[in-house]
Amino acid sequence: MPSSEPTRIVYNTIMTGSHEDLLLGGTTTSSYGFLFNMRSKPEASVSLITGLDFYTHSTELVTVSLWSRQGKFQDFKTSLDGWDLIAQGDVQGRGVGRYTTIPEEMFTPVEIRGGGGDYGTRAFYITLSTIDLVYQISEGTAADMAVQVDTPDLEVWEGEGVLAQDLPPADDPVAYIFFRYPRRFLGTIYYDRVPCKPFKAYGEIDELPCPILPTQSPSLPQPSMSPVTSPPTRRPVSQAPVTPAPYWGTPAPIAPTETPTLPPTSSRPPSFAPSTSYPSGSPIVPMRVNLNVNLRNVPERPMTEREYEKFIELMMKFLNKHIESNMVRWFFFSAVFHIVPFKLTIIYFSGYRWYRNLASTISICRRSRRYHFRE
Repeated sequence: MPSSEPTRIVYNTIMTGSHEDLLLGGTTTSSYGFLFNMRSKPEASVSLITGLDFYTHSTELVTVSLWSRQGKFQDFKTSLDGWDLIAQGDVQGRGVGRYTTIPEEMFTPVEIRGGGGDYGTRAFYITLSTIDLVYQISEGTAADMAVQVDTPDLEVWEGEGVLAQDLPPADDPVAYIFFRYPRRFLGTIYYDRVPCKPFKAYGEIDELPCPILPTQSPSLPQPSMSPVTSPPTRRPVSQAPVTPAPYWGTPAPIAPTETPTLPPTSSRPPSFAPSTSYPSGSPIVPMRVNLNVNLRNVPERPMTEREYEKFIELMMKFLNKHIESNMVRWFFFSAVFHIVPFKLTIIYFSGYRWYRNLASTISICRRSRRYHFRE
């Protein structure tokens, strides 16, 4: 939409003859009627013809009829079929040197569509009850071949004088003698170059009627009831990791899952009373060890099956290196790449102390995705 009103005036006039043209002489003649075409400029929008003056040397009361149609007049010179009557009545002639006006209340405005060419062409036919309509003689061989006068919006083309009070019928073999061409219309044409107002609301349009604009903001009804949200049809694909609460104190003993491969040995047969003040060997105490390893700069994702198997393999090698293999009862590993990247849980039975090497750093080579232990 345009941001402001057009800079040129809205209501315009086209005066087809100068004061010298209105002086009766060798270049003027008169008859009953006149036919001519008007066209819009190719870049112009729709215009509304709001009035018309004509030239007559009579000062008596004359009867005027004004007809118009969309398109050219050339194929409609022998009948009023296809024409619209836009003004008719008796007016007082103003005589030589002045135009006679068709009263505004007698005139029906008509549009000239924008865009030029045949689409933007409108024909006019004006006739009087007497042979007192004055127009100008032009040079040439045909009507509608030259522009008589123009404005930035409209063009008035040369037309034809009509020598009969009524249009001659098509079957009249001498109908052509009632037309003289090319001729120039003498008068004033009034038009509105912005028929749809305000211009900010409509902008430039090519034809009438004006588009319908809303008179106020649309009102939307309130919803009749609260929206209904259906429960989800599927469970979540992933669950939040669950970190067990830390355990304080000594865990309860856990029964072994298999029988030892070697029977227990003692240095001497059992007796009712101990023969020594101290036991001969360290007692076997079941223990639970939780080993938490934090990995930095590792993207959050689950471990692949290959990474999982490789990690277990390397962990078992590490345990077998520092702890008797038959003392490791079972091994459980879980990995969650979340706040704590992964957790390693080892449950074992051993009569020996953990080597400090077990607390060594477990590092993951991120680029090659191979796991190794640094002792």
